[in-house]
Amino acid sequence: MDKSILEAYFDLHFFHRLISANLESIQLLPDPSNSNPSNSDQTTARQKNNDHIALCCVDPSPLLHPLWQRLGGVVLYSGTLQPVSYYQRLLGLSDGKTASFLRSFAEQVHTEVIPLDLRYRQRTQHIPAIMTAIMRMCTLKPGNHFIFFSSYAFMQQVHQQFVAQHPSIETHIQTHRMSLTERMRFLDKFQPEPSGNRVGFVVMGGVFGEGVDLPGDRLKGVMLVSIALPTPDARAQAIEQYFTDQEGSGFAYAYLYPSLCRTLQASGRLIRTDEDEGVLMLVDRRFAQATFTDAFAAYQPILPSHEENDYTEDGCYL
Repeated sequence: MDKSILEAYFDLHFFHRLISANLESIQLLPDPSNSNPSNSDQTTARQKNNDHIALCCVDPSPLLHPLWQRLGGVVLYSGTLQPVSYYQRLLGLSDGKTASFLRSFAEQVHTEVIPLDLRYRQRTQHIPAIMTAIMRMCTLKPGNHFIFFSSYAFMQQVHQQFVAQHPSIETHIQTHRMSLTERMRFLDKFQPEPSGNRVGFVVMGGVFGEGVDLPGDRLKGVMLVSIALPTPDARAQAIEQYFTDQEGSGFAYAYLYPSLCRTLQASGRLIRTDEDEGVLMLVDRRFAQATFTDAFAAYQPILPSHEENDYTEDGCYL
């Protein structure tokens, strides 16, 4: 039998088993055309018209909790398990013990919050201010810098205007679906002690947002442009509805907590050794909210004054 046919059979068999389990925490996405088959928590079946139907695991805890119960013990650790209660709930470890060890980066990193309104409808009007912030970072700590954006489209807009306004500064920009070779070539451009400033334009939550190690002078500044809320696609909407019904906190589980994970992962590219130092700029007024200041407490960011950050908490995320 042809190998591809055999693989298709087992894929469909597994897909059918998940549907037959009738678990509330595993849902068939209501709008398959918006699903992302690359997500690890989705099982996808392709139809003849190239649309997708996808089962989305909105809550893995019912599947994981029985596994933990069969073990004598389990230790999970990471630098980005914030808030801990969120990961306890998702991983089915709500009755487990937790410990947090805060290491301060305040002496190694100069951290600022730039209070711009970078919600989707307002963000383009702040491109000049973003470029000013990039230049400020280059002045504070000359060398190699990564600028993380919430999307390719906005990154390309800012990059185009930045290159036009600052043609003498060397820039490199992430592209869609870069191969491993292309990624390595991109990172190889960020070598120690550049003659001036070198700026990389990259996407938060992408291949350069985690697992990238550029110690010492290979990276002297990181800027996060917006809090990078997930796209409100079918998957996010399914998660939001599920946790709204379960706990009344759908927005936090679908958007806010994943945003915290993305931003913490990206900021972690800056300090890789005890000797590293640099500049971290958090460009979005929402970084001044308690949820983010608590998450970034290790950096002790310089917050804007009340006048610079005059907005209400309610409804300010979107």
